[in-house]
Amino acid sequence: MTKRALSLLLIASLLPAAGLAQSTFTFDVPEHLIVEPEINETYAFHMTLTNTTDQERIYVLEFLTEEEELPATWIRNWCTHHYCLSPFDSVAHDTLTPGFVDTLVRVDVGAYVEDGVAILPTKVYDSALPEEAVFHTFSAYIGDVGVGEQAGSRPLSYSLAPVYPNPFNARATVRFTLPAPGEVAVSVHDVTGRRVLTLADGFHAAGAHRITLSGAQLASGRYFIRLSAPGHSFAVPATLVK
Repeated sequence: MTKRALSLLLIASLLPAAGLAQSTFTFDVPEHLIVEPEINETYAFHMTLTNTTDQERIYVLEFLTEEEELPATWIRNWCTHHYCLSPFDSVAHDTLTPGFVDTLVRVDVGAYVEDGVAILPTKVYDSALPEEAVFHTFSAYIGDVGVGEQAGSRPLSYSLAPVYPNPFNARATVRFTLPAPGEVAVSVHDVTGRRVLTLADGFHAAGAHRITLSGAQLASGRYFIRLSAPGHSFAVPATLVK
């Protein structure tokens, strides 16, 4: 007998564009968060956005839809102290008065009916200073957990986690899970879809796996990491900056 469970993992990678510090705001997210709610409910990642200036500022909270993976029956949206974005929209704006701390910022994600993996890359920035953006990725996993088992004692499903760090310079880590042993291929593709590097190709045991991605043989640019297993295929973006 099994029960449905939804494991939500926040992998928060705060990476200022071009190495710049945020001069007008701070944006705090949990370093690590795992919850196990029932299916057919919505759950929230709570954050804090603070205007650190003495002027009113407008901040933009954005889902990077070109990199997003969301199963058809799942929803996601931004909320602030002003309003909650429609699940069909991708960009929210939050106006903060001088020194205001918005503790109501959150990303909601809900799973309905369908198992799967959701990857939600996001971007937050001052509308007047987009070059000072911070990026972080939310990942949600849904699957079956046997009664009496501890969640996380075995993989719930096939999954490919966001590359970390991303963007990366010399090396990055690729993590994936397999609920059963089998043949697996992990490869790197350029923006045209051409395979430029093979990271793994062969039989792998069930469980969690980690592979190091080296940028030594690659030029700076945007890539996609693809995991292929029998009946399953996933892809996540990766940007190499040398």
